Amino acid sequence: MYVKVTTQDGNPVSSTNGFPVQLTGSSLQDDQALPVKQTGSIVTDKVAFKNLTVGAGATVQGVSALSLDDRTEAIAVFIKETSNIDHSYEVLYRFNIPSAGSAFSYNAKSLGTFTTRSDTSNFVDRRGSTLQLLVKNNDTVSHTYNAYVIERIR
Repeated sequence: MYVKVTTQDGNPVSSTNGFPVQLTGSSLQDDQALPVKQTGSIVTDKVAFKNLTVGAGATVQGVSALSLDDRTEAIAVFIKETSNIDHSYEVLYRFNIPSAGSAFSYNAKSLGTFTTRSDTSNFVDRRGSTLQLLVKNNDTVSHTYNAYVIERIR
């Protein structure tokens, strides 16, 4: 997750980028919204999928066509492995191409390869009205995941 940090008088510490923040010690539940104070850009989150089981070495589609807000300029994904076991996995995405209707006609791109039981990707610019997410499990055993799409809205 990225946040905008300001001084006590409200001036931004960084005028271009937020700072990565790892949520620890919180009581955030899987069905709760992320605790984000809204200043500047509006940030919303949506459940992308819950209890998606991905076999050892497999890639599985988690959501086929998640609709995005018309004002969304970028998305990020918060993903959590449900049994809290650290391992290597990759989150892939692709947007529909508006000129091709609802077709997803290009290869999925990586949001990142992660090695902790939960993580948040960097934001990527929106390239279509719906989003497809996939998870590639690089481990030798199956894992189950929950994921949330974070939308940065203009």
